[in-house]
Amino acid sequence: CDVELLTPLHIGSGDKYVEHFDFSYKRQTQKLTVFNRNKLFEQVAGSGEAGIHAFTRAIEEERLDEWLDSRPEGINMDAARIHSFSCERRPREILVQLRTGTSDALLAGSSLKGSLRTAVLSQLSKEDGRKAIDQFKQKLLAPGLRIKTDDNEIVKQYLGPDAQKNLMRCLSVADCVFPAHTIKLEHVLLSRRVSNQKMAVKFAVILEKICEGSKAGCQVSFDTYLGQHGQANLGFRADLTLDWMLNAVRRKTAKTIATELDFFDGEGGDHSQMLKSFYEQLQGKIRETGENEVILQLAWGSGWNGMTGELLEKNELTPVLREKLKLAPGYAQFPFPKSRRFALINGQALPMGWVKLSFTDKEEKKRFEAEQRQAALNRQAREDATQRAHEERKEQWLAMDETGQDIAIIQKTDLALEQAPQKEPLKDVWPKLEKSEPDIQKKLAQTFIGEWENIPETWRKKQCSKSQWEKVEKLVEITGIDHPDILQLDTGEQQLVDTISALKDFGQFCNSNISMDGLTLIAAETLKDKFMEWGCNNKKANPNKSKAWKALDKNLKNLRKKQIPGN
Repeated sequence: CDVELLTPLHIGSGDKYVEHFDFSYKRQTQKLTVFNRNKLFEQVAGSGEAGIHAFTRAIEEERLDEWLDSRPEGINMDAARIHSFSCERRPREILVQLRTGTSDALLAGSSLKGSLRTAVLSQLSKEDGRKAIDQFKQKLLAPGLRIKTDDNEIVKQYLGPDAQKNLMRCLSVADCVFPAHTIKLEHVLLSRRVSNQKMAVKFAVILEKICEGSKAGCQVSFDTYLGQHGQANLGFRADLTLDWMLNAVRRKTAKTIATELDFFDGEGGDHSQMLKSFYEQLQGKIRETGENEVILQLAWGSGWNGMTGELLEKNELTPVLREKLKLAPGYAQFPFPKSRRFALINGQALPMGWVKLSFTDKEEKKRFEAEQRQAALNRQAREDATQRAHEERKEQWLAMDETGQDIAIIQKTDLALEQAPQKEPLKDVWPKLEKSEPDIQKKLAQTFIGEWENIPETWRKKQCSKSQWEKVEKLVEITGIDHPDILQLDTGEQQLVDTISALKDFGQFCNSNISMDGLTLIAAETLKDKFMEWGCNNKKANPNKSKAWKALDKNLKNLRKKQIPGN
């Protein structure tokens, strides 16, 4: 059986933390600190005679706070501390959660079985037509009945006259253990009805809770042989099977929720509408439960309605019957019980002790757990394989030289994207073209070409941006490849263009052997750029520059005409 806590749960151990002995409270900071008594005593015992005397005196004089503030030598507060908790008022005591020997939180099997027993009694009463309840009421109103035995006859009639013939023998419930870290301190408020339409908080209790949302499991077993033969041989009133019990629990829970919604209907007091909203939402959760799941309330906070008292209907609790049962007869104008306990968590009022139980066949659970273990192993194997592959790729990357890594970055290989995700081709590799050795420069240039040449936006002049085209020209220059948008020159023409490009000023041109008549179109275009750089086209240029500019301009016009087909 899987157990999930929908609201805080408290299973009392019967022990209490006592002020000035188990916990201290600082009024200035409103901080409550609870200690592990055994660990604290152990440290005190090791602090020497003077330390023991100082601690004993602090306990006797109720000065534990002062003793702790003095930071006594040999005492490690962190090691002895269990809880730190903020609260506005100093509590006199704190209710302790039941624990295992290893300090884990314990939902005793007897507590869970007791709640299931109440549901079983209610179901048997329904199936019996409530005959035993009616007989009980008649006897109860007769003089001389001992109140302490008021429900014994009902229990004997429905469950069996003695332990040997008790129907609950068919059901075994093991303890349910929650991790120690799920135990926290909680404020639980007690609100009582002060008028027919108003609730008010009477006082608060601080206790250890098992936190809402916690999950654990326990074993619930049914003695099928005893159940099948118990009716004939032991007088059992039912065959206590899982399905029968689940129906009993559902019926009891539905009645509990209906009772609470009726109680809070029209209430305008403290937190009443929050509690009503909780139960309305709980009805929605119940509709979503599976066929093997139930929701019920148990343990501390479930109150009188959570015990055999719920066998009585609301209209049966007459003033006379309440007087006989000592059920707050002085407040007969209010429904009984007139108080409710709840925790206030994140601004939401939560009744104590609501849990969801999910039942699974033992063999089915074993198979499910085996499947989970196998799934976990498979998942771990996949994670290990992924990690090994990652490490292998990392080794592969580190084994590559810088040029190999740069080429991978340009090509954006999966290896480069994984091992160097922050590296980018233009930002991190392109600058190396100017600085690398010729052979490396050529390798990088060829790689860039391989990535760009099939994309017009990165390779063709008309589609490229100016900066991108400059990079393309650089790649063509480095590799010497043909490009459809770049005119290829023969060796002599290239030498002439290079000579013109190297000229520093007009004087160098005049002293050179460059002839206007021997220029090709590209050489003339190159010289034109130089003349414009030197101001030869300027109206105020000296006569030699103006003459040279006019001669070049005439020569260019002739060369361009020759490029036109038919000339």
